[in-house]
Amino acid sequence: MECEHGEPRGPKYCPFCRVGRIEQPTRPELMDWALEAKKEWTERATGALLALAESRRQFTSDDLIDIVGLPAGSTRTAANNAIGALFARYSRKKVIVSFGVKATDRSSSHGRAIRIWVGV
Repeated sequence: MECEHGEPRGPKYCPFCRVGRIEQPTRPELMDWALEAKKEWTERATGALLALAESRRQFTSDDLIDIVGLPAGSTRTAANNAIGALFARYSRKKVIVSFGVKATDRSSSHGRAIRIWVGV
């Protein structure tokens, strides 16, 4: 019993049906929701990200996490989507640009590739 948004388990499991939205939210809307969910962290992280950008030195999300911590306080939770949302927001605003990629230094991320950023 697929819902109108494509959820195969039906409207009961669809986040859009449950809140009464007709259309799916856009990617920027989803990112804004992630940041709104962790307002206090977002304020601290924004200040830290802007300071890193102003330094004109290369930095990664690992550097930001070292300064302000994880939004949820632990790994493996969707609340940590706020990290990517914050970087995407300031990339769209042309405050930071991607400079390359490297393996993460955080053991909980198992060496995955992360972007290297620099302030514009």
